Amino acid sequence: MDATYTDPTFAFAAVVVFAAIFVRALTGFGAALVLVPLLSLVWDLRQVVILAAIVQATTGFPVALGARKQADRATLVPLLAGSICGLALGAFLLAVLPLDWLRRGLGVLTLLFGISRFTPLAAQVIAEPGRRLRLLGLPVGFGGGVLTGMIGTGGPPIVAYLQYRLATATARRATLLVYFMVLDFVRLPTYLGSGLGSRTLVLTAVALIPFALLGTATGNFAHGRLSERIVSATIAVLLVLTGVSLLVK
Repeated sequence: MDATYTDPTFAFAAVVVFAAIFVRALTGFGAALVLVPLLSLVWDLRQVVILAAIVQATTGFPVALGARKQADRATLVPLLAGSICGLALGAFLLAVLPLDWLRRGLGVLTLLFGISRFTPLAAQVIAEPGRRLRLLGLPVGFGGGVLTGMIGTGGPPIVAYLQYRLATATARRATLLVYFMVLDFVRLPTYLGSGLGSRTLVLTAVALIPFALLGTATGNFAHGRLSERIVSATIAVLLVLTGVSLLVK
């Protein structure tokens, strides 16, 4: 991991960060699903998870702030309550599990989520505002929190839950943006306090922030102008290829 602009891996990381944050600004999720698996191909997974949290936390706040009025608070509260409880367990597993296990687990999750985007269910939205499904946010949030803390990608269960919970793309995007913003700010102290971070890691993350800001601006501009179906299909192909790469690495 190198914070210098002349390092080849940094150039690759800059492109990945731009693309990942562009996707988040456009759809409300997907930053970690793009960023963590791809950067894990060239950098240490544990370091990548922390770097992703720094980049997402520092650049996600203004986007989430602008979308907060469209977020569904009744859905957010149980999701965040469950996720914050799961974060601590996930961060512990990140610190103690063998790196190869983490990489392969990330590869399986990335591959499965990529394949799922090609199924008819991925395009199906069933809004169910009932109390039972709202309370389901607690265990779903806990699972998402564990995955976020452990491999930085807790989005799949959260996205699937909101697809059934909220009827409009605007509400889902806003709810996801606020959810991930809060989670990123909560997990950062856990990571840095565990001793997993380093000066080089922080400097590299700071050096990548301008590319993330550019991705945010571009994604916000493209929101409502670019077909989300095309973006979703592109992400799905990328996830499948990345998942396979992580499994065979």
